[in-house]
Amino acid sequence: MSAFAYLLQRETWENRAIVFAPVIVGGVLLTGLLLSLFQGVTSAGFEQVVIKMEELGEMRTAGAFAATSVLLFAIAVVFAFVMMIMLFFYMLDALYSERKDRSILFWRSLPVSDNMTVLSKLATAVIVAPLITLAALAITDIVTLIMGTVFTWVRGGSAWELIWGPAPLFKSWVIVGYGLLAMVIWFLPFFGWLLLVSAWARQTPFLWAILPPLAILIIEKIVNGTHTFFTMIGEYKVEFFRAAFDVEMFEGFDKEHTTEAEELQVIGTIQDNLLGVIDIGGLLSAPELWAGLAVAAVFTSGAIYLRRWREEA
Repeated sequence: MSAFAYLLQRETWENRAIVFAPVIVGGVLLTGLLLSLFQGVTSAGFEQVVIKMEELGEMRTAGAFAATSVLLFAIAVVFAFVMMIMLFFYMLDALYSERKDRSILFWRSLPVSDNMTVLSKLATAVIVAPLITLAALAITDIVTLIMGTVFTWVRGGSAWELIWGPAPLFKSWVIVGYGLLAMVIWFLPFFGWLLLVSAWARQTPFLWAILPPLAILIIEKIVNGTHTFFTMIGEYKVEFFRAAFDVEMFEGFDKEHTTEAEELQVIGTIQDNLLGVIDIGGLLSAPELWAGLAVAAVFTSGAIYLRRWREEA
């Protein structure tokens, strides 16, 4: 095993939240879904859904596709949100904890450079965490559909027609996998900043991470009466979705003023071209991405320098 691969494995061993966080999220979501399905059965609500779907005729498949797609991508949003929160605290603690518990002395005794050590922590955020999250998400999706199958059979519905057939299972995994990877790459400047703070702070790295940006906001507001810095950060985050995904096929769809035939056509187009939302070209051509990577490189270089020369009192 190469040294870098060993470092990645070390990060997973020492930071169990990378594994436990998505597992816990999956367990909570499945428990909530199970309780809601039981509630639906006892109140006959789920039975009415199945009966209604069976009565929809041609709209049945389109409605089932829409329903399962919304469910799968809602689950994905929860996983992505929790992953980003977990990575925030992981990056903030990545270099601080090894100085705090003095384990840095042991790791420096090994033939592993500071460059490789710091980069392994970034690679954990960019590669390992999204892969583990995607695996937990896939298992959660499958168990969710299995639970839906059982309750659909109980109420006399066709699980293939209402769940497995219309569900864009593999397409959703491709889209979510791409989205997770693109998101962590886009947010690398924030991860770089957290690494820099983690290498610098003697204590309370959380405050060191938020106080400098907050100070910039306050000073800019007092001096110029503007909030350009805050707006720039906010626009950078929003621009990720515009650059990484092409959502034109979803725009202009007004369910209230659309006939059944038009709705069938629109949903059919979305179903056939679902992977078309992936816009790799738009992501790679976004100037914000490359500017962010440049900023991330500066912050990461600073973290490497501080880890190499930082001395504790």
